[in-house]
Amino acid sequence: MTTQPRPLFRILSMDGGGVRGAATAAFLAKLEADLGGSLTDHFDYFAGTSAGGLLALFLGGRGGTALAASSLFSPVAAARIMDKSVFDRVWPTALQFGPKYDGRGKSEVLAEVFGTARVRDSVKPVLVTAYDPAAKQFVVFKSHGGQYSASNPLMAQVADATSAAPVYFPPATVEGDQDYYLIDGGVGANNPAMAAVAAAIRAGVRPQDIVVVAVGTGRAAPTPEATEDFRKHAAGWGGVDWLRHGIVDHLIDASSSATDYWCSQMLGRRYVRVQGLLADGASTEMDDTSAANIAALRATGEAWFDDFGDRVRRAVHRPGIALDSIPELPAVCFPELDDDELQRVA
Repeated sequence: MTTQPRPLFRILSMDGGGVRGAATAAFLAKLEADLGGSLTDHFDYFAGTSAGGLLALFLGGRGGTALAASSLFSPVAAARIMDKSVFDRVWPTALQFGPKYDGRGKSEVLAEVFGTARVRDSVKPVLVTAYDPAAKQFVVFKSHGGQYSASNPLMAQVADATSAAPVYFPPATVEGDQDYYLIDGGVGANNPAMAAVAAAIRAGVRPQDIVVVAVGTGRAAPTPEATEDFRKHAAGWGGVDWLRHGIVDHLIDASSSATDYWCSQMLGRRYVRVQGLLADGASTEMDDTSAANIAALRATGEAWFDDFGDRVRRAVHRPGIALDSIPELPAVCFPELDDDELQRVA
């Protein structure tokens, strides 16, 4: 008798990274072509932050193909998304006191892509992150419920919020019974894999049934010059110096690497991280929309498939588990602690 492989709950998680999402999309297009059909045939849950959030909503929410998703990062679309106002185009960058881009082009592109589709109408379960600066609260939009999805917000508005990177774009509004004024989810979880794992477990999926493929947006190789500069001068850096040396990038990278640690410790080989060095000619900048840079980013993603394709294929080559087929865990599994119990724990 032939033993049937054990079904797994297959999560596709996609990092933020601005236009470097072109590398993510290129990897996924090659993966989709290799597996056959659509990625919705091979993954049960789609999670994303920022650029990865756009991909999660397009792939899992709308059921689009990875090849079509690449058009979100074409030179034309990227230039529309990262478009300055007329005033900003003629005013020196150093004298601008607002966001680098006014966000109007981004909102228009996302409205065209997602139309009137709403989060809870997703083809497959989807999770997208954002951050509420006023409440100092990490925000998670889930197609299968939760506080922030109670009003079933527009996918276009959620996409706008998850990609509202501070410095680059103004905050975005997600409308509903309660409006939320949000910024990029990368502030809290640039790699949303652990958020997806936690949400899956809360929904009733057993941890031993979870496999995660987490796709990054590339990184630059460390240089001896940067290492030496840090060793010699970092002790004297103030706020402006840290900004000049990429403190925001460091905080985002630290968050992503922490997620890598948690997921690899929890899932072992069932956590597959797809991340590598950027190809020659590819910029680490999140807003380099030049055709040459986007071509280099796509080459980066295609090269990743050569490095990681076999591992990913083995990870997802199992029957999947539909989230709506899992009985929701009863509340008794997540009891609230009263004051006396909290005191005893303390």
